Amino acid sequence: MRRLSEVDETGDSIFRNAHVFYRDALKAGPQLDSLTVNFLRYLREVFDEFEAKPTSDTSLHMWSKIMLGTASTNAMMGPVLLRDNPDLLESVWLVESGFFLFVNRIPRIFAKKHYRARDHVHAAFTSYFSDEKNKEGSAPMIWDRVVQLRAKGMATRDVAAYSYSAYAVSIFRGI
Repeated sequence: MRRLSEVDETGDSIFRNAHVFYRDALKAGPQLDSLTVNFLRYLREVFDEFEAKPTSDTSLHMWSKIMLGTASTNAMMGPVLLRDNPDLLESVWLVESGFFLFVNRIPRIFAKKHYRARDHVHAAFTSYFSDEKNKEGSAPMIWDRVVQLRAKGMATRDVAAYSYSAYAVSIFRGI
């Protein structure tokens, strides 16, 4: 934690600049417009896929989570993350539902499913950020932030953990 708040020669730190970075990336303008258009495009694709294979086995709440989660993830991260990890959203939802377990440091033995889900999500994000080709189709802010984090000396595994937080906040605001 100390390293994240260390100030460099310009007076900047990872914690200090996070708010400014995301505020600027998500303010009205070309980046937000592009993210919104991509979200709507991916949402239409998900609707088209659903229409081709309708199912009545899914509740409206779960159907909405799947549709919005898929479109949000693809708009932010590009299609590679879910293509390579088709069960990722289920793990993300399990991690978020058990957030209090992690915050309260409940031992792994009492929350095995949640810890396995967190490990799966972290491995998926680490793999995703290990390959620069995954930039294609993602929101520019995702990889722009990666450049900043790597410049501060963060390893890919740490970039993945940090980036997951921003991802989770953005997709859970809509679901």
